[in-house]
Amino acid sequence: VYIAQQEQDQTSHLQEIVYAEAMAELYEAIQKLPPKAREIVQLTYLEGNSNQQVADLLQINIQTVKNQKLRALSLLRQHLSRDSFHYFLSLIVVFGKI
Repeated sequence: VYIAQQEQDQTSHLQEIVYAEAMAELYEAIQKLPPKAREIVQLTYLEGNSNQQVADLLQINIQTVKNQKLRALSLLRQHLSRDSFHYFLSLIVVFGKI
């Protein structure tokens, strides 16, 4: 029982490290985005606003929001490692932000 608990603790700790590294890489990549794309990524994916809410907030067309999100995803794919990008996509899907 003790050994099983230790293994579970080690796995949990490793998952926390991987998560922290992926999030650090993600935030660094987001900072490299063009200003408008970065702002829209932050407002939608990180703050949870809908496309319509972002369009209203920034006083832009909703299609512009969608286009900027697609542009940002394309650029993030270039800046992130394959695993980090897939992790980011999985978060988007899990939290329904795509």
